[in-house]
Amino acid sequence: MEISEGSFFGRVGFQGATLLSQPRKRMKMADQKGKRNCTRYDLEAIITWSYFNTTNFFNAKLVNYSESGLCFESESGIKPGAGIFIRLEKLLPNPAGIKLHQGFRTVTLGEARWCREAGDVGSRKYNIGIRYYEPYY
Repeated sequence: MEISEGSFFGRVGFQGATLLSQPRKRMKMADQKGKRNCTRYDLEAIITWSYFNTTNFFNAKLVNYSESGLCFESESGIKPGAGIFIRLEKLLPNPAGIKLHQGFRTVTLGEARWCREAGDVGSRKYNIGIRYYEPYY
């Protein structure tokens, strides 16, 4: 099932952290309206998220990130277009020892762009795509 369509505080990195972060280049889409062509990096981490300006937080697992956004897996679906607050809670162990890349953020605001069921139908897990809000200075 697909609920289709839908940077804030500077980029914050960890000095000397060991992370599972593998590059993966996205293919250009025929329709570039609202789409970005950024390298995505797989990264395993525990995050919490909430709808912007609410106090009800949900646990989730980061799947990947890029300079323009991120993808995470959650047991709660999100309506595209919703404003989301995301906070990194814990990086998961990494045997590869690969460094962080441009776009990694420990705290950010973004917009839900898409929400798709993850795994088997009825699994009650969703992959959610977030586009970072850009900062205004």
